[in-house]
Amino acid sequence: MPRLFVYGTLLDPAVLGRVIGRDPGRLGGRPATAEGWCRLRVKGRSYPTLRRAVGQSVAGRLITGLTATDLARLGRYEGPEYRLADIDATLDDGTRCRVRAYVTRPGVPVDDTAWSPEP
Repeated sequence: MPRLFVYGTLLDPAVLGRVIGRDPGRLGGRPATAEGWCRLRVKGRSYPTLRRAVGQSVAGRLITGLTATDLARLGRYEGPEYRLADIDATLDDGTRCRVRAYVTRPGVPVDDTAWSPEP
């Protein structure tokens, strides 16, 4: 089963549950950090993307237990601006692993504004 690193709107369990159509509490999940990335606002939007950034990191969550149906729903939610990419993440216990994350496709404009999941 795929391991998905989430770092934006999908950090909110209510949003994740609405997207996948089931209780996200039944999924596995734990804190994780994407090293060498920053989280920026997509230009003209209220949501983020990841961009490579030496010396920076993004706190997020590693989600496990997703089904093919969950991934299809997540793909529709993310839309055509995003693609799944393989990235390296560090778990809360220091373990490094390869995970998938939705990042914007090349050419999608971003602001220089950092995005935070906190209101």
